[in-house]
Amino acid sequence: MFCYNCGKQLLEGVKFCPYCGAENIIASSDSGIKNHSLYNKSQNIQNDKHTASINEIQNVLNYFSQNANKYKEFDKVTAKLSVLRGGRSDIQKKLSRILLLISAVVFLVILGIVITGIILSSKNNFRAYTNTLGGLAFFAPSSVLFMMFLYLGILSLVAGIVLLGVDKSRDNSYQNNLKFFSNRYFELSDELYLNYLNYNNCPVKAEYTNPANIFVIQKALLSGQAESIDESIAKLSNSAGCSNAKKNSQQIASFAQKTALSFGRLKTACQLNAVFLPANCFSGF
Repeated sequence: MFCYNCGKQLLEGVKFCPYCGAENIIASSDSGIKNHSLYNKSQNIQNDKHTASINEIQNVLNYFSQNANKYKEFDKVTAKLSVLRGGRSDIQKKLSRILLLISAVVFLVILGIVITGIILSSKNNFRAYTNTLGGLAFFAPSSVLFMMFLYLGILSLVAGIVLLGVDKSRDNSYQNNLKFFSNRYFELSDELYLNYLNYNNCPVKAEYTNPANIFVIQKALLSGQAESIDESIAKLSNSAGCSNAKKNSQQIASFAQKTALSFGRLKTACQLNAVFLPANCFSGF
């Protein structure tokens, strides 16, 4: 006779296992035989439920795998929005403004010198012009330093204008990407949610229907870590990876809504029915 709980060998007639303390339900008595029968029946029912859960999750996986490419695209769109959400670098814009400021200062100084020179030259007193400048006499229009100063202003002006143009182009590209990916986010979200509704009484919530995540739920069932789909999801959703994925997905969804609305998308079309979690959100389990 052996203990059904720990498997240790027991002496005949012992009612409790001396190793683990479990009751010996298969003791040689009518009540023991009856209890053993009830235990086996309970185990059979539990095994049947477990098998049914495995079969059901396989059906779910087969159904949602038909849209695996759309889920992959949705993950890529979400990743792109995550990058766009961080904004874009303003280094070029700041540099162009600094260069334009330098060119403005240079040209103002040159303009003042030239105007002063014109006034004094008109009075046939160009020497007085250079003398009046004193220590700045090297800025006389005939000097090499003056020409270098003039070229510095011209180069700063041209570089500033070019950088402003590049920055404007980058800004337009950034805005176009925002518009495209926010709209695509809602298009895919609507398609995936409608597909979810077409599965009557789906045992998995819409947010977990990425085939890669359903596969992990199935794996937990097959390995015996969970007896039912609900138990599997409950354990997996408590993992650190899933918690972070939920938080990040919610933030991106909110960002997509604000962006889409700013580009004139109808408010009713920006209502999210579900926030789909990315593939492998259970990776921390």
